[in-house]
Amino acid sequence: MLSNRTIGRQFFELLVESLDIPRSLYQRAVSRHRSLAEWLCRDGSRIREFSPHVSPQGSFRLGTVVKPLVAEAVYDLDNVATLMLPKATITQRRLKQLYGLEIQDYATAHGMLARPEDKNRCWRLPYADEVNFHLDSLPSLAEEQLFVRALRMRDVPEEWAKCAIAITDKRHPAYEKLTAQWLTSNPRGFARWFESRIGTFAEVRRRELVQRRLYA
Repeated sequence: MLSNRTIGRQFFELLVESLDIPRSLYQRAVSRHRSLAEWLCRDGSRIREFSPHVSPQGSFRLGTVVKPLVAEAVYDLDNVATLMLPKATITQRRLKQLYGLEIQDYATAHGMLARPEDKNRCWRLPYADEVNFHLDSLPSLAEEQLFVRALRMRDVPEEWAKCAIAITDKRHPAYEKLTAQWLTSNPRGFARWFESRIGTFAEVRRRELVQRRLYA
């Protein structure tokens, strides 16, 4: 006869399996992020000189992706490409257009059937795979030191503050103006804060799950 502890563990394992995404999809997502990063840094890239840095954001970055409730739902992947360029030297519109040219060329070079979509803040790459998903890629600039110092004065740790970025948004009143007044975001800083909140409380349990290959 199974003990209550064994039954509880089996139930938990079944729950994890029902919520977790397929490992093949996670590996595919990692591959797509890397592929785009390599494309942006290749010889001939319009933005290579600005040292683009691509990193995942959202649920894939936080490790909180779960299976959609319905089979027809689309997995939403997100990443951000950060360029080393002063805000006052380029408009949001120009950055969005320049990045869009690279995204469109990437789609053509990789034989993607659906064309990239120009969203308010990002460019969306729809993938025609056996699993429905798209990649939203956000162009951005590294925030200036003046803004980073302002965050530090509000007691934001330096390792988080220096991750702040300036982002494009077609709805912004200064979208077509040459100005340092951009919207600001900090997905990498938020991810590091999130991980710090998990802390030692979850570390032991997380190591146990990984060792038993239960990826939640």
